[in-house]
Amino acid sequence: MQHQTPPPIKPHRAKEALVRGAIWGFIGLLYAILFVFFAILAEYWLLPIDPLFLAGILAGTFGALIYSSWHWGFRLCGAQFFCHDQQR
Repeated sequence: MQHQTPPPIKPHRAKEALVRGAIWGFIGLLYAILFVFFAILAEYWLLPIDPLFLAGILAGTFGALIYSSWHWGFRLCGAQFFCHDQQR
């Protein structure tokens, strides 16, 4: 049985992975901040629903809205490097 070495990582793929990791890190941080903010507001409003449940729904909704908008922002700026439908 021969020892197979993996193919070398191409620089543009490593750069893309780094940028995607940074974006997902930002999205996670944004979700955490939104969740805490909405949890505090939900307790202040005294609604007849669990504040953590409401905070999770609102943070997920706003996080998804912001996440979906970054793709359009890059596309409108002409940064085709980040678009998924680009031919490689």
